[in-house]
Amino acid sequence: ATLSFDWYTENVKIIEHHSDRVDQFTVKASTGHLGGDEALARNFTDVCLGRAESKTDLTAGIVSASMCIAARESENTKKWMQIV
Repeated sequence: ATLSFDWYTENVKIIEHHSDRVDQFTVKASTGHLGGDEALARNFTDVCLGRAESKTDLTAGIVSASMCIAARESENTKKWMQIV
């Protein structure tokens, strides 16, 4: 499938390649950056202070970093990038 997200309209589109199905929906952000960085930093601090367990694992972090690198490369080359 192909997934596209428009940051300005907050619309997500998923196009299935093996059928004629196209799903679209809206994701409303509570803050400009969806609050993810703040929540991760707060959880990291709480883990370091022994107040909480990590809400993410190393695999999720590596996948997230890979997605960011692929997104940047896609923007620079104007090509779709495969995330491995």
